[in-house]
Amino acid sequence: MTTLINERSTFYITATFKDKAGNPENPAASRYRIDNPKTGEQIRDWTALSPSVGVVEITINTADNTLTQTNVLQEKRLLTVDADYGSTTPYANGVKDTYAWEIKALQYLSSTE
Repeated sequence: MTTLINERSTFYITATFKDKAGNPENPAASRYRIDNPKTGEQIRDWTALSPSVGVVEITINTADNTLTQTNVLQEKRLLTVDADYGSTTPYANGVKDTYAWEIKALQYLSSTE
C-alpha cells in the first residue's frame, strides 16, 4: 500500500542502516534525493545525511510535496537513500533503498500560494 500525503504537507521518513548481522551501523557516508519518477524531474538534489546509531529521520517538506504537474489528482514521489560503507571511490561499496509515496491534489490550493 502506497502512502498518500496531502499536497504541501510535511511528513517524516526514518532511514535505518545496519551491518551484515543486522546490527545498527553508521555508514561512512550517506545521502538522499527525491524525484518525480513519472517525469524524471529531480525534486531535491542529493542531500547529506548524518545518522546516529544507524538511524536518521528525513523531513519531507512542503516544497517536496508541491505538485509539479497541472490537472492531476495525484503525483508520485520517490526518495532514494544511498549509503557507502568505506570504499575508496565514493558510493561504490554502498547500499541503495527507495521509498515511494503519492501526493493528493487539494483542489483549493493555487500554484502561486
